Amino acid sequence: MPETNDVKVPSGVIAWHIGVGTSLLVIVVAWWVRAVTRQAPEPADQSSCVRAIASVVHIALYALLLLVPLLGWLNASGRDWPVKIAGTLHLPQIATPDSPGASIGEWHSASATILLVLIGLHVFAVLVHQFLLKDHLLERML
Repeated sequence: MPETNDVKVPSGVIAWHIGVGTSLLVIVVAWWVRAVTRQAPEPADQSSCVRAIASVVHIALYALLLLVPLLGWLNASGRDWPVKIAGTLHLPQIATPDSPGASIGEWHSASATILLVLIGLHVFAVLVHQFLLKDHLLERML
């Protein structure tokens, strides 16, 4: 993202960023609905330590997948920027310029960085399971 402190109306990369973020929010909510309504597969045969680490990482991933776009929406609303899903459907303003929403951009950025690190860790773990442990975990995920 370019510097946004003096931007009054989002355009270019900033408008694209907001559109992608709101689209991801819709996808995550739809994915959560699917996850809640389908039957989960049986737990994998793993040590309790590996299972605990996987649970912590999954909970953090799920929370951040929701938190990152919500913090972005809060930040954009606090800057009085229009927030639209995929650039078309207007979302309500959930903050005002005199609220803390406008100054929450650092939280949005930090949580996005943590999310990217966890995604990388998750991909690495899947590759270890697929090619080193050969325990068919990837098949269970899909």
